Amino acid sequence: MLSFIDTGNTTFRFRSVVERSDGENFELFDAGEVDATGRISLLLTFAGPLREAADA
Repeated sequence: MLSFIDTGNTTFRFRSVVERSDGENFELFDAGEVDATGRISLLLTFAGPLREAADA
C-alpha cells in the first residue's frame, strides 16, 4: 500500500505497488464501489503511477 484507503459513501480508492521477485516494481491505482451490504460491487485497477493534476 502506498496510500491510505480514501472512502466516500459508496466509493473507495487507494494506491499500491507490486514488487516482483526480479526487483521490478509496478505502481497501481485502485478504485471501486461498495453495495448496501458493504461488499465490494465494483473494483477498477489502473496500472501506472498517478500524474499530478494540471493547474486550471
